[in-house]
Amino acid sequence: MSFEDFVNCHSMQIHTKAVFDKQNKLMRYSLTRTWDESKKKATLVLLNPCRANHLKSDYILARCLNFFIDYKKGNFGSLELVNLFALMEPDSTKLKGKECEVGEHNDEAIKLAISNADIIIVGWGSSKRFKWRIKEVLDLLEPYKDKLFNFCDDSNRKDILIHPVILAERHWLEKLNFEALYEWTTKD
Repeated sequence: MSFEDFVNCHSMQIHTKAVFDKQNKLMRYSLTRTWDESKKKATLVLLNPCRANHLKSDYILARCLNFFIDYKKGNFGSLELVNLFALMEPDSTKLKGKECEVGEHNDEAIKLAISNADIIIVGWGSSKRFKWRIKEVLDLLEPYKDKLFNFCDDSNRKDILIHPVILAERHWLEKLNFEALYEWTTKD
């Protein structure tokens, strides 16, 4: 008997796409992984890109992929990541929150990603340093309020947007309270 007599082999192609600024390769506007085009697309709006590109993955992308491959018994087949800031910086504490870190074409990338999404997850964390930018992006998201969700867990931290860096099996999606989040951006 041969090895093939004892095993089942599974293979699948995952299509990848990364959109970078032509002038500045440190500006990543969008990152997409598609494993089944016939299923739903989730778009995540996060803080800023880490190191993932069309070939490389990072731990945030891996956690998001694993979550959506399993979530709702595999209803999703595509994942796109966009960010408040397009600057690729693995240490988000180094972000200064300057306009130049947003990226010249970032809002266009966000609009395109959310217009093609079945569900939009807001997961940029709870940083108060970037309220001005959060408000700008919420203005872009407002027409899609019915599609907006955030990650939740049983920690009773309802006022904190969970970033996928801590995403695990114990998390789920819940409708985003858009009005409360928007109001938060207007307070000092």
